[in-house]
Amino acid sequence: MEKGFTRKFNEKSYDIHRDEYSKKIRGQREKFKHLDSTDTEILKIMDKVLKEEKSLSIVDVACGTGDRLEIILEKLGVDRENIKSITGLDYSGGMLEIAKQKEYKGSHVYDYLEKFDATKSNTAHKGNIVLCLWSVLNNITHKRKKVFKNLSAMCTQNGYIMLDVYTTRTKKHIEAIQKELINEGGNLPDLTDKNIFYYKRDDGTIASSRLISVDEINDFVKSAGLKYYEVFGYTKENQELQLAMSDTEELPKSLEEVYDALFFVLKHK
Repeated sequence: MEKGFTRKFNEKSYDIHRDEYSKKIRGQREKFKHLDSTDTEILKIMDKVLKEEKSLSIVDVACGTGDRLEIILEKLGVDRENIKSITGLDYSGGMLEIAKQKEYKGSHVYDYLEKFDATKSNTAHKGNIVLCLWSVLNNITHKRKKVFKNLSAMCTQNGYIMLDVYTTRTKKHIEAIQKELINEGGNLPDLTDKNIFYYKRDDGTIASSRLISVDEINDFVKSAGLKYYEVFGYTKENQELQLAMSDTEELPKSLEEVYDALFFVLKHK
């Protein structure tokens, strides 16, 4: 019941949250400083792929409203003819409705948009850039190993997968947020998984998030036949990304004691 509840809970929450989500990505970047810092690393990989393969094929998993990718493309500035295709996948129909409206260089950002549950099915779409950004994996509370296998299948042999997660180091912070929410009178079902927490957004919508350990990440990455090309970390106090590891198949558990969040660039082995 918990698994099904949290998934439906988050899906409905994002449908309602779509307008505020769109505004937040563009209007609150001073608060979420890690967005610009992360974008910088994404742009470096995109530039690398353009030099090596001459064109980009992008699969944006959990694309949301499309604002995040639209901003990244604006910073990249590459001609649309150098992008073979852009696919947006999300399980929120409300988010996808806004994503349809996004434009870049005189055409729609996305060539294809699909309502998609990354915990269940795969997609025929492939890219040399696969994105799953803004700690989306924390909002997927089950079958995360399946998600990694799907991301791996979407990525071409020489492509890159980029994603970020909040680690267990943020537990005290998110516990305090949940306690405040409950004290406000939030009538929420109990969750048996001690790493899942409720939180409330600025617009009043409520969602759940599951913190992920380094051991779990290592297991997901290994099972998907992937390796770490680069790994960056940041804390809530300092949201500038710091290079933590590169070119490795396993991360030390100590990283979750140092960083509140990790940003990964993954490749096939």
